[in-house]
Amino acid sequence: MDVVKTNIQRLKGRIELESVPGKGTTVSIILPLTLAILPVLNLRLGGQAFAVPLVAVREIIELTDDSIKHVSGKPHILMRGEVLPYFELAHLLNRPREGLSPLGVVATVGERTLVLGVDGLMGQDEVMIKPLIGVKPRGVAGATISGEGALVLVLELHELLEDIKGPVTG
Repeated sequence: MDVVKTNIQRLKGRIELESVPGKGTTVSIILPLTLAILPVLNLRLGGQAFAVPLVAVREIIELTDDSIKHVSGKPHILMRGEVLPYFELAHLLNRPREGLSPLGVVATVGERTLVLGVDGLMGQDEVMIKPLIGVKPRGVAGATISGEGALVLVLELHELLEDIKGPVTG
């Protein structure tokens, strides 16, 4: 196991152990996204392409001004009986944004389900993520090149949302 641990740490990954007496032990090996070929949803924010791991995407919804309800002063969307926190992706990435995004990506991040406002969708793809050498923007796992040759930043939603407190929904 020491050889496995050393190699995982060399890849900037980690091992988590969870043991329950009388039930067993769960061993989780967590590797960075930059080592994977990953199915992603390509989306657009302004003129820039971004990608989010497809495993996090639950569905896509159209947004209107009536979609947003404020709970405790924070924007939420009521969707089939669920109250989901709403975030403009532009604001999470510290980009200027006026008005409401036309589309929402309903995403599950850990135990949290939320809606991210985006400008458009560009389809899904399988990409190999390359690390950004010398620069590591918050919430960006790495980059890939689209079929048209454009740079696409691959978002790490866990990191992008880690400083935001909000309701946890199933």
